[in-house]
Amino acid sequence: FRQPSKLAWTAYDLLLKDFDAVIPEARFGRYSVDFLLAEEWLGIEVDGHFHKGREQHDSEKDEYLLSEFGLPIVRLTEQDIKRPGVFFGVGAAP
Repeated sequence: FRQPSKLAWTAYDLLLKDFDAVIPEARFGRYSVDFLLAEEWLGIEVDGHFHKGREQHDSEKDEYLLSEFGLPIVRLTEQDIKRPGVFFGVGAAP
C-alpha cells in the first residue's frame, strides 16, 4: 500500500461527494487503481506530475485492467481535479 498524494486525497474527497462506493487502492492482479467506483465499475487513476514519461506503462496497465477484469480506467490530471465540475459533476443528481 503506497502513501496517497495530497492530490489523490483531494480527488478522493471530490469523488465521495458524487459517488456512494469509492474504494481507495483497489488491487486487481498485478496492478492497483487509485480509486474504484464500485457501483459504476470504473477505475480512477490520479496522474500527477510523476506520471510524465510513464505513458506506455499506464497504457499497458489500462489495457490489462480492461481485458482481464472488464474495468475501464479514467485518468485524471491535476488540472481535472482542480476544476472538479469538468469530471466530478458526472455522478451528481440533476
